[in-house]
Amino acid sequence: MSQNSIRHLVQGRLIEVLTAVQTGAGRGMPAVISEDTIPLDHLEGFDSLSGVEAAVLLSEAIETEVDRLPLVASATGKSLSLKEIVDALVSEYGSRIQTQDNTVTTGEAELPKPRFA
Repeated sequence: MSQNSIRHLVQGRLIEVLTAVQTGAGRGMPAVISEDTIPLDHLEGFDSLSGVEAAVLLSEAIETEVDRLPLVASATGKSLSLKEIVDALVSEYGSRIQTQDNTVTTGEAELPKPRFA
């Protein structure tokens, strides 16, 4: 799988996951989630706990264990944009992401419902 395909897959799955977390919690969504979207700033009520839920769902969606969703730059404390999050994820996990079926990149896979206590 090419680096561009992996990036496209991770970005698409991350958008699906963020949408699932937000809607599952009954929170509003912006009209569009783009590469410039900063989850901690632009998604209503999204916080570090939401990030943990998103990491679990993303792990399932890309079939690769994601330890944490990098929402903040460790060096500066700056909240990261979707593009920066995807770049960090691809850098960290990209070599482990494999797919047997190209349909996984179409964005049609059903994600599990978020689990809330």
